Amino acid sequence: MALTVAQAMTLPGMSMRLLAGRAGLGREVRWAHVSELADPVPWLRGGELVLTIGLGLPGDVEGRRAYVERLSVAGCAALAFALDEAMAEVPRDVRDAADSCGLPVLEILTPFVAVTEAVARWHADERVRGERKVVAAQEATARAALTSGT
Repeated sequence: MALTVAQAMTLPGMSMRLLAGRAGLGREVRWAHVSELADPVPWLRGGELVLTIGLGLPGDVEGRRAYVERLSVAGCAALAFALDEAMAEVPRDVRDAADSCGLPVLEILTPFVAVTEAVARWHADERVRGERKVVAAQEATARAALTSGT
């Protein structure tokens, strides 16, 4: 099972609000990563929930649109802004570009480290759930073999 952006928004302790890119709420979140780079794409692998205060966001409309499009093409899961640190609101052109390419843009009120920990915890718990399913299947097979023979 994969963690989606929509699910990540509802993890315990998370406070996030969707600003744009509703079509991408099903994108898979593999990791949460903080970046203030003007072009974080070379440092991503895909599936990242990119957390930023907006320092690396280009100052011009075309640059901001290209930034959003590059993240989307690179497989970024979502872009989350902590507002009131470097910017008061996410620019309209960023939200429009996100809607066009289906990249969720979020406002985040949760500390970045808490988001990263929550995503990592969800994935660790998912591995445990998977291991439990394997053990249950093995036990069921063993019981069936003991009662019915080979």
